[in-house]
Amino acid sequence: IIISTAVAKTFAYALIRIIFSVYTINFIKTVSPVFDVICWLAAIAIIVGSVYAIVQDNLKRMLAYSSISNVGYIVLGVGLAASNSLGLTPVVMHIVNHAIIKGALFMAACGFIYKFNLDNINDFSGLSRKMPYTALVLIIASLSMIGLPPGAGFVSKWYLILAAIDAGQYPFVAVIFISTLLMLVYFWRIIETMYIKHEDSEKSLKSESIQEVPMSMMIPGVCLAALSFIIGLAWMSGFFDSFLNTLNLSFQLGVGQ
Repeated sequence: IIISTAVAKTFAYALIRIIFSVYTINFIKTVSPVFDVICWLAAIAIIVGSVYAIVQDNLKRMLAYSSISNVGYIVLGVGLAASNSLGLTPVVMHIVNHAIIKGALFMAACGFIYKFNLDNINDFSGLSRKMPYTALVLIIASLSMIGLPPGAGFVSKWYLILAAIDAGQYPFVAVIFISTLLMLVYFWRIIETMYIKHEDSEKSLKSESIQEVPMSMMIPGVCLAALSFIIGLAWMSGFFDSFLNTLNLSFQLGVGQ
């Protein structure tokens, strides 16, 4: 969970520091079209990560490929930052939002493994009855990640789309929409298996009795899932505007160096 939610974001932080502090934007713009390269590499990561996530049967592996796609969103925001009025706002939003949402998703995945040693999505039939609250955590976090308003994932994608439009980079708007559709496909597969399909398999759960994870695992997952929508409402309400304005003022001063 820590690797997915925190360690993966250190790459984005290092990229921001190198571009905006070590070399400065004006130097990079003069030397080479680095920002265009960054944006297109991010777009490739977004699509490829989503496609690979679709074909995975292992839930943790699927979430790992999903993380590749979402880190691509962050890097795309970095690539667009110098050419739009939103600056680093979409980047900061998605770093925070993805950490919260992916934390909830991995808490649910770990719950399935802890209780029934299940990590293959094809064996999830009956989980909605056996572990209704853990399954609900996964569903809520999935909907937020896909971009259901007012979830945190929706806010991130909305601001990335605004940044791409402001920068005149319309192909990346299409990339975000395509990746969202792909995301819907691989998360819907989990929802369908847990709530709709009733196929028999070696590990399918036939008992109707509820066997949930301990409260020490349940509470963090529920809190993160709820926070994935609460933080979305907070972004939309302008609760963090003063912080974002300060951040972007510092960023604009860096651009002018």
